[in-house]
Amino acid sequence: MEKIFGSLKSRLHSLVANKQLFRYIATIVLVISIVIILSFVISTAFIGGTDFYVKWKSTQLLMQEEKDPYSLRTFDMLSEEAEEVTYLPLEEASSFINPIYGLFIFVPLSYIDNFEIARGLWLAISFTMLLFSIKYEKEDIFDWKKSPLKKIVFILFVIANIFTLTTQFTGYTLVVSLFLLMQAYRFIENGHYELAGIMCGLASIHPGLSLFCFLIFFLISIRERQLGTLIWFLITVGLSVFAGYLLQDNWIPNYLQANILGVRSILGQFELSVDQIGKIVGIAVPILILIVEWLRCVRLLHQSHFRKWLFNLSLAAFAFAFSFISPAFLILILPAWAQTVDEWTKRESKVAQAIGYTHFLIYIALTMIYLIFEPGVIVGEEVFPTTLITLSGLHLLINMYWIRGWINQDYMKNYIQTR
Repeated sequence: MEKIFGSLKSRLHSLVANKQLFRYIATIVLVISIVIILSFVISTAFIGGTDFYVKWKSTQLLMQEEKDPYSLRTFDMLSEEAEEVTYLPLEEASSFINPIYGLFIFVPLSYIDNFEIARGLWLAISFTMLLFSIKYEKEDIFDWKKSPLKKIVFILFVIANIFTLTTQFTGYTLVVSLFLLMQAYRFIENGHYELAGIMCGLASIHPGLSLFCFLIFFLISIRERQLGTLIWFLITVGLSVFAGYLLQDNWIPNYLQANILGVRSILGQFELSVDQIGKIVGIAVPILILIVEWLRCVRLLHQSHFRKWLFNLSLAAFAFAFSFISPAFLILILPAWAQTVDEWTKRESKVAQAIGYTHFLIYIALTMIYLIFEPGVIVGEEVFPTTLITLSGLHLLINMYWIRGWINQDYMKNYIQTR
């Protein structure tokens, strides 16, 4: 903890010494103000928000009427009101299946009866968390004294790319887990293994993603002969499970039953047809890439520069493998894109820098096109195009392997210079 507060203190002293503190604070206030305005524009001008509605309304019914959020009766109650509130029908796949302690996030918002206001506040919170989750290596996106264009384009990309807006328009809580897991990764990089375990445990509101990232952090910490990540992950998950009993007694059997039904529903989607074979390939390929890369690179986990590449590739593979469940998972590819464009724009070549910015601008342009011609895709009214998922996966994969050579070159160059 002393190291964390020490780094914050040194950063503050640096800003004060360079007379940049006021500009820095003003930049943060400006960006967050724009985010808040954007959030309420989305909330009032666009339909949708079904995932947020399910969790917000479930919390209201749980707090006020002690309704079980996992029960079919509660889901029927939500479905009856959904079209009047979100203007979209509530599908069975939207039922609440997360651990009940994830609803603690929505307790303050549950006291707001107006859906648009509650949704606007949630959007503002989740957009802000996203901005603090995704960042360039060793660069503060709010410090615009150096490379202001690069950081402005980056902020626009994080907020306005099609994958972010698809997730945000539905109100998916995956942003919270992503924020916590990115903090956990930074704690791992700085040697704060206990704090990494706590962040990873808190991210267990999405258990599959949390467990997946925990396994990565556990391998890194074991290599460093540190057990703090494991111990504090288990403690945090255990305390979270017990905290869930404050909201509802005996919630675990209901949670398990809801997830068993959900798994059966997902498995029931797979049939022997051309479309389903394509879906199976879309799941298998990212998993295969993940397995191959970890078998190849597990011995390189001590190299921080390569560890970041492997972690971002793993998140992206997880996102594409599970995007068939919900396109909201594609928000997990943002760290990989941040690293990719960072590597492109660090090159001395103006052409390479232009290519880096173009990657970001492509997805911002796609957002504009879909908002104008196919807004139903972004708000969740229509199915997210499989072709777009496939092409964006290939686009990212090519770039991740392209920058891998640069990462190794930079590492060797720094190594030789230090020698």
